[in-house]
Amino acid sequence: MKHSIQKQRVPAYLALADGTVIKGYGFGKERSVSDAAIGEVVFNTSM
Repeated sequence: MKHSIQKQRVPAYLALADGTVIKGYGFGKERSVSDAAIGEVVFNTSM
């Protein structure tokens, strides 16, 4: 049995303090647009 948190890729943006904006895709719990203003960035060097 396969389980999926999301059925489709959801666009997401990372805005840095220097004005750089990076487009990518979010994952995890689905939220409404008004709730999606804050997220978390995780960096892992073991990849």
